[in-house]
Formats: sequence, C-alpha cells, structure tokens
Amino acid sequence: MNNKHSFEVSNAALESTKDILPPVFYQEVSDYINKHNEWGLGIETLIDYLCEEESRVTVDQFNKIKEAMECMGLGKSERLKQLSGHVGNT
Repeated sequence: MNNKHSFEVSNAALESTKDILPPVFYQEVSDYINKHNEWGLGIETLIDYLCEEESRVTVDQFNKIKEAMECMGLGKSERLKQLSGHVGNT
C-alpha cells in the first residue's frame, strides 16, 4: 500500500462529503486521517455516519469513497456495499 496515495484518496473522499457532514464530524474524520494516520478507520467512520444518518451521496462521492476503500484493500467491505444503497441524484 502506498501511504501517500492512501492519504490523498482518503482526504479526497472526505472532502467530497464536506457539504453533507456536520463540521465537528468532518473534523473528527479528518483527525483520524491526518493526525493519527488511520485512513481505514477514518473512511469506515465516514461510511458508518453516512449510512446511520441515511445521507444520500452522489455517484462521484461514492466513487471517491470506494477508491479510498480499495486503496486500503477494503473494497469488498460490507460497509461499502451498505453505502451503495445510499447513492442518489442529490
């Protein structure tokens, strides 16, 4: 796994959802990724929040999250499958 690439795609995924996240939660996920180098935990936490809140995500947002998960070897995660049910035209 390329750490720089994981960092970049995780941040891109998070940034793509900034407009649908509360600022406090955005910061929490950002801290996992940027302060603690816990990309997987950060993206999984992001997915969990989006699913729990029944947030709609765009195809672009989903693809960025999917890319981050795949980059970390988590592309077949049940979380990602669950998030796919939240993809809409919003």
